[in-house]
Amino acid sequence: MQQIYSDNLTNEDQKAARRIYLGLASCYAGLLLLLGALVIFNLSHHGPVQLAAEQSREASSPGLFSAMAADNPDRAQCAARDLKLLTAINEHGEAQDLPADDIRNAFFALVKARGACAAGRVEEALAMYDGVAMGANKTAQK
Repeated sequence: MQQIYSDNLTNEDQKAARRIYLGLASCYAGLLLLLGALVIFNLSHHGPVQLAAEQSREASSPGLFSAMAADNPDRAQCAARDLKLLTAINEHGEAQDLPADDIRNAFFALVKARGACAAGRVEEALAMYDGVAMGANKTAQK
């Protein structure tokens, strides 16, 4: 790849390049000023105390997934088993104490179980989650 040096350009081309660079720099500076003004306006409009209260209220309110799990307790079981299996996969992956094929198979079983649970086949999904055995518990993989 050939590099372009500005000393090989004509004076008119160098002036045009400087105009482009200055135009881009002024555009970025204008956007930065606009962003700063919006942040200052938002803080002055809401106030730091009210803004912190809104953020804590949003963090403590149950999200969409919590509402879905509350509506269907079986899906809450799927979520709990999913989290347990995903944590085990991550731990074994970081420790590198299992063959890569075992971790890959466990991950694909996790994906299949998620699909079954999302399709409403909760009992089948729970059986898939329970069928994944890793490490010392590995007896039979489904």
